[in-house]
Amino acid sequence: MKRFSVLLPFTLLLAMSFASLVHSSPYKVMVVQSYEKDWVWVQEQDRGIDHALEKSGLDIEVQRFWMDSKRKSKPEEVAAAARDAINMIEELKPDLLMTCDENALLHVGKHYFNRPVSWLGKPLPIVFQTINGDPVKYEFAKTLETPSYNVTGMLEGVYTEDTIKLMQELSPNLTKLLVISDDSPSSIPVLDRVDKIKDQLPLKIIGPFSTNLLSEWQRILKKHSDQPDTGLLIVAYHTVKDDYGKAVPREEVSRLILSNGKSKYVEGATWETLVEDGVLICMAVSGYQHGLTAGKKAVSILKGEAPGNIPITVPAKGQIVINWSRAKQLGIKIPSKYLTAGKIYRTQKVLQPSS
Repeated sequence: MKRFSVLLPFTLLLAMSFASLVHSSPYKVMVVQSYEKDWVWVQEQDRGIDHALEKSGLDIEVQRFWMDSKRKSKPEEVAAAARDAINMIEELKPDLLMTCDENALLHVGKHYFNRPVSWLGKPLPIVFQTINGDPVKYEFAKTLETPSYNVTGMLEGVYTEDTIKLMQELSPNLTKLLVISDDSPSSIPVLDRVDKIKDQLPLKIIGPFSTNLLSEWQRILKKHSDQPDTGLLIVAYHTVKDDYGKAVPREEVSRLILSNGKSKYVEGATWETLVEDGVLICMAVSGYQHGLTAGKKAVSILKGEAPGNIPITVPAKGQIVINWSRAKQLGIKIPSKYLTAGKIYRTQKVLQPSS
């Protein structure tokens, strides 16, 4: 549990809303993460949340629950994790709930949507972040501009088109793009968007393919590997399993994609962690910025703002992330503008001797 307590000047205290002044005990915030505690993406989100809450000037206690739903992705496993999270919430009786990524919102946040809780006498305020689906279609909001219920938050804003443009710039001979992903709740909205706009994209789309079977990944990648004009866009591969239903570590799928450095695919990704593993390039989403912005929305609610009056927003432009070692393998020269403005990984993490 983290606790942030900041002593403020009396004049600043007077400027705070009445709702903040009358709260004699620390505010309690519950953060439910969809994935595992040790994943960098999760840690960056938590860092951003903590930064926003720490700078709020409020006395806040934070507790967290990690659903681990990438590695434990069977419906019964996700449902069990959601029950555990809900039990923890009922025990904690928080003033506000924050959910991170799709599963936490759909399986935990949904339980508290527009429904009064006994300890507040009103619906529990919810701030979500990093979801790829439409919260209006999920029926959590009337509109993005004015959600109107007890929920607000941040969309993930995956920069698929921007990543494709970067791939074309680095490899002008590309004419086709193989799109593949796992079949997780976070991936499906991204794949649906690719499918919807594929006729408008500059490359002919092969797929998109969505599967959680490692053997299917192997088959699809092998089938198209001898086509030099074909690029590869990886949406996500965190719920991939072997033929016996055992979760396959992300690093093992990365090695399959890279074929121990011998693959000639020009790859793009939607997550920075994939580029750190060894994939060529992506226009990355910042977990820290998501957490920071969502945290600021949470602070506004604790200070008296109604969640339904806070617009649901999309993050600002992402950052270009490139794997230098992969570019050298493919014989690609990185433009100097990306070397100065982007983030560069010099090695392929999954191909290092210690990995």
